[in-house]
Parts: sequence; C-alpha cells; structure tokens
Amino acid sequence: MVKTRGLIVEHIDNDIEIIPSDDPLTLYLRDRFRNSNEVIWPMTQRKVYEFLFYSPKKEEIEKDLLKRDNFFDNHLFDSKQRLEHIDFIKKYDQPINQVEDSENLYLTIDMEATDDQLIDAFKSWLMNERSKTALHLKRKFTQKVMRSWYESMAIPYWDLVTIAKLEGAVIPNHVLGSILFPSTYDVDVSERVRKVTKIKSEYIFNWNVMEALKRQVNSEGV
Repeated sequence: MVKTRGLIVEHIDNDIEIIPSDDPLTLYLRDRFRNSNEVIWPMTQRKVYEFLFYSPKKEEIEKDLLKRDNFFDNHLFDSKQRLEHIDFIKKYDQPINQVEDSENLYLTIDMEATDDQLIDAFKSWLMNERSKTALHLKRKFTQKVMRSWYESMAIPYWDLVTIAKLEGAVIPNHVLGSILFPSTYDVDVSERVRKVTKIKSEYIFNWNVMEALKRQVNSEGV
C-alpha cells in the first residue's frame, strides 16, 4: 500500500498518535509560528484566561479580586482595609510559574528600562532559574554528535520500530541489525542495535531533545 498523505507521529505518554500532515490545526500552528524564534513570545490572553479557568482555586481568586476592587473603589484610605490588602498582595505575589505546572516561565518587562539594564537583569534572573532545574539542555548539538546519530542509524531505526508498532508487530534486533547494517560483518549487529542504536534513537526522540533541536535550528536560521 502506498501512502499518499504524509504523517506526523506524536508521542502521548507511551502511546503513538498518527496525525495527517495536512491536518488543519497542524497547518495553522505551523503558519502561526513560522516567523517566531520559538524561544520568546508574548503571554497571550488565552493563556491568562486558561490559568484562571483551570485553577482549582478559581472561586477563591474571583472572590478575592472582588474584595480588591471594593478596596480601591471605597476603602483606599481605610487603615484596616489597607492592612487586609497587604494580605491579598502576599497571597498572590508568588510568580505564576510556581503555581502552574509548566516549563514556560513568565516575566513582566519594563520597556522604559534601557537595553543594557534589561539584558543584565535577564541574565541574572536566568542564571538563578537555571540553577533550580535540570530540564534544559546546556549545550548545542555539534556536527560530531549528529554524525554519531547518522552512523548509528538511530533515525531509520525509529522509523522501523514505529511502523512495526503501528502494525502490531515486533522486529527482533538481529533483523533490525541486518536491515540497518547490511554491509557490517565484523561486529554483532544485534548487540550494536541494542547497545547503541536503540539508546541514541530514544534519546533523539525524547520530547526535550526534539524541542532543543528545533530551537537550535531556528536560532541558526537553517
């Protein structure tokens, strides 16, 4: 059977989802971010609304915001109310990143500051945040690293095992080895697949690595 439509394969947990490459949502998102560096982007209204809508404390937040509005409208100079407003500020003063399960962090930028002031402040903030997490990849992918992926046949391996999984089949390592390394006779290709190819393939198709590769491609203008 010849497939006339390209496929996009997405990993959701350990499952595989197949999405046609002409899927309207896929095309829209690809076009929307075509000119984006995909590293920095504005916080959208949608994101803010989603944060409130899905918050388990939605009713509590709305109640507190109404009290806040009442303070500014009627009790701005009331000493007791001013003390209560301090409690409100403390309650909601933590960064949004600490109350939302997301790898993206959000900042407020003072556009009246100079470029040097903003850059210095961002570098300091970034260094502090990077020290708290190991999620980011600290280095670029060099040509040497990418050549090792090529020589280990990591990507063709992924193609084969993914298609097999979609078909409900399993390809033994010795068969994969003979397909991927047909001209190799001086090593055990089955062990090479198990110890090298499989490991590199799983590394490449890890979500964080794929996102890091995409960012590198965009930043280098490839």
